[in-house]
Amino acid sequence: MEALDRIVVRVLALLLVALSVLIAMTLWGDVLLVNWILTLQNRLFDGVILILILLLFSLYLIFMSVKPKTDERVVSHHTTLGMVNVSVATLTGLIMKAVQQFEGVKYVNVMINEVEPLKISIELQLLPDHNIPELSQSIQAKVTEYLRSTVGISAESINVLIKSIVNDHKQKLG
Repeated sequence: MEALDRIVVRVLALLLVALSVLIAMTLWGDVLLVNWILTLQNRLFDGVILILILLLFSLYLIFMSVKPKTDERVVSHHTTLGMVNVSVATLTGLIMKAVQQFEGVKYVNVMINEVEPLKISIELQLLPDHNIPELSQSIQAKVTEYLRSTVGISAESINVLIKSIVNDHKQKLG
């Protein structure tokens, strides 16, 4: 979460606590909140400012909730000249490219579970009539070699999960 996001959330949390206290006071007979709301009728400018502030906070929260989350983790590779950092998104794309080349693979989802040591999970949907153990081992070997040759890193584990077998052929009518 960015610094501005944390500040906005804290301010909103404090405002909600204050509003909750005022509502609770109103339930027990205190008229402070009711009187303040009634005075806003005579102070149109103050009411409009309050509405704008609440609207801006609401829009900001909506923006925060739909903003895509990016994985900022990196895998570090030490060389004689310094350090090379490779983003998780880059690794995910490389692994997907390597796995999609296999015959029988319909869908691939790659997750980097840990970066130090590198632990990878690969979820697959396969076409029927393929040897699952052989294909899984081939994928693990290919990903291991591909990462070593393209990025210069190796994974501690590459777990393969076959999510489903999908039928890619359309059935003929008649």
